[in-house]
Amino acid sequence: VIDSSQETKLRYAPPPFETSTMHQAAFKKLRWKSKKTDAIAQKLYQDGHITYIRTDSTILSDTAFINLTKYAKEKGLRILEVKKEGKNGKVAQEAHECIRPSSFDFDGETLDADEKALYQLIKRRCIASQLEPVRYEVTKAVLATDDDYIFKASGSVVVDKGWQSFLDGDEADDEDESGEEKVSKTASN
Repeated sequence: VIDSSQETKLRYAPPPFETSTMHQAAFKKLRWKSKKTDAIAQKLYQDGHITYIRTDSTILSDTAFINLTKYAKEKGLRILEVKKEGKNGKVAQEAHECIRPSSFDFDGETLDADEKALYQLIKRRCIASQLEPVRYEVTKAVLATDDDYIFKASGSVVVDKGWQSFLDGDEADDEDESGEEKVSKTASN
């Protein structure tokens, strides 16, 4: 072993939905085409269950963050101290906030099956976006042989599941816009 290091990395949840990411998630998780997603989302919006569905923003309003924080604390979820802002593209108009539930207390039980499925997808993604990140311990090593061959190896272990403990399996695999950040580093030779 000629070098080794350990570091902690954080992986943040993907941001709340905007129109295109809602379509992508509905196709991936519910197997719906855009037309069906639009029709059900429009009904949820008209019935007052979610915010406006034609948006290119992943920004959560301050009022929504306060309501989400209250809901998360009541449910025992570990919420971030400061609102995490999604990154919008250079051409994003941001006239509306992200797609989110109008009230986090509404559980969707009175909705029909399709409405409930999309509503839960939207609600869970929005809540997860503000939960604590997944924490990894990453170990890297560089090995040398007598024949001057160099081998590099790395491995990681999840030490805190963070937001992934809130989402179901394939929801937690959604890495489309999540961020990873290095926290600390220690090295030894």
